[in-house]
Amino acid sequence: MRGVEYIGEDKLRADLRGMALAARNLETVLGFQARRAAEGVSGVADRTGKLERDIKSAQNREVTRDEFKIGVGNFYGHMVFGGTSHSAARPPKLPAGIARDTAAAVGDYIVRHRHGAA
Repeated sequence: MRGVEYIGEDKLRADLRGMALAARNLETVLGFQARRAAEGVSGVADRTGKLERDIKSAQNREVTRDEFKIGVGNFYGHMVFGGTSHSAARPPKLPAGIARDTAAAVGDYIVRHRHGAA
């Protein structure tokens, strides 16, 4: 078990300020996680494979400083995934644990990239 280490108010303040700065721009880590999520998508209801290829394509990922979205670029994707009055929704399955893994990756990134850290 690790003990408590006193690092001083100035070091603590600097570390917290650095973590806050690192948390403002998470595009790098979120871009990596978006790629992992897209590559792990399964259960895409599509005979031709076009929707699955679209999901896995980098051009259909949107990564900002605080979130990522993956989607499809063709017109019928929202009808397959969201359903219509004539067919039930058939959304794809995201990789198990992707939300948990992304949260852990973001936390690690913030700690590693705080001001003054390597």
